[in-house]
Amino acid sequence: MTRSTWYRDKFVLLFALGFIALQLVGCATPAKVSNMTAHVDHSLQAAPPSPYFNNISILPVTGGSETHPLWTSQVASEDFQSALESTLSSAKLLGSPEDAQYQLAATILALDQPLIGFNMTVDMTVDYLLKDKRTGKIVFGEKINSSYTGTMGDAFVGTTRLRITNEGAVRQNFDLFLKKLLKM
Repeated sequence: MTRSTWYRDKFVLLFALGFIALQLVGCATPAKVSNMTAHVDHSLQAAPPSPYFNNISILPVTGGSETHPLWTSQVASEDFQSALESTLSSAKLLGSPEDAQYQLAATILALDQPLIGFNMTVDMTVDYLLKDKRTGKIVFGEKINSSYTGTMGDAFVGTTRLRITNEGAVRQNFDLFLKKLLKM
């Protein structure tokens, strides 16, 4: 082994260790409700002829996980529910729990995340079940898969990039849910 090869190998090793250290520098923070809320355009807003117009209430969301600061960013059930309520409100679908004809149950089935990486992709699966409270009939039931990729341009620190990527996966999931629900 030549001296230059030895230095190159040491440089690569130190670079790799430095990169891993940078990934671990920041403490993990939970996904933010405001960043998970989907930005609803006019085409996804319900209008009065729709049976769902201001007529959906949300049951407690299940399947989320709390964030541990020394591990990875997660999506808590309560935060997911708050973002879902905001999204449905923007889409003019959210009604009062007492008066709404439809009840929406959402269960987070999967939040698949990488541990480290330059580009991080989070895959999310949520099971949505919309039931007519009067008849008990299920009017919408579907598992919706979404995916979002965060890049180094989104955030340099890995824990922050993962949080941003989680938030993007939730927004994408809400967008897909609204499109499928309102096409019915």
